[in-house]
Amino acid sequence: MTDREMLEMAARAAGFRVVASVAEMHGCTDESTIYPGVMLAGVPNPWNPLTDDGDALRLAVKLKIDLYNYAPPVSEFEWVEAVDYTNKVANAVESYGSDPYAATRRAIVRAAAEIGRQMEGTT
Repeated sequence: MTDREMLEMAARAAGFRVVASVAEMHGCTDESTIYPGVMLAGVPNPWNPLTDDGDALRLAVKLKIDLYNYAPPVSEFEWVEAVDYTNKVANAVESYGSDPYAATRRAIVRAAAEIGRQMEGTT
């Protein structure tokens, strides 16, 4: 699944209607940022919880996704887990690597995308 597909599924889980991609709106080539149907003064509001901490936090809160961080001595490696206990359909784990913030955002979006994927058959 591409980042764009993952973001679209996450937007669906959050109840957003995807209007267009950056490329479709402005002729750009950034296919990852999407416009989830939020209009401000007639202009779509870009949304990318993979790169924006605020978007990721709002997504986690809206979908009631819990975050757990693991590091020594509890774990040999540093990683984050995003868990959807409400619907019990999503669980995403990401290694910190060099950027624990990016790993946390990605875990949130992966869990949200799984919730969105599960919703496909219900509407």
